Amino acid sequence: MRQLPRFVLSCSLLIGALVVLHLRSTGEAVPVRKPLDAFPLLVGDWHGREATIFELDILNVLKTSDYVMRRYVDSGGRSLWLFVGFWQTQRKGAQPHSPRNCLPGGGWEPLEATQLVVPLPRPYGPITVNRFLLQKD
Repeated sequence: MRQLPRFVLSCSLLIGALVVLHLRSTGEAVPVRKPLDAFPLLVGDWHGREATIFELDILNVLKTSDYVMRRYVDSGGRSLWLFVGFWQTQRKGAQPHSPRNCLPGGGWEPLEATQLVVPLPRPYGPITVNRFLLQKD
């Protein structure tokens, strides 16, 4: 007969702990940030010239929350395209669509895949970014 009160007490404590944990859960932390179209048009010697707005079918595949795709040209006339994507969540169904898989399928030839350390001004520390160099034609 003494086992029933212990069982009820144990279940009550377990349910109470689960409720407290559920109420304290804040979900995914999303950083405060500026829109990516505010990315500078002048980066060192490189000047932003034209931007691309993706069509709806591309956006449906990428599933980015925000992006910038812009062509930059330096004083020597060399140009490059910069793509930066932001995914507010990376939970199931919203993972980034990797350029490593997508762009070669579109006729782009991968030349180099590395990581770069980008120094940031104080009080921020350096960040590591992926660099994927491609060419077409």
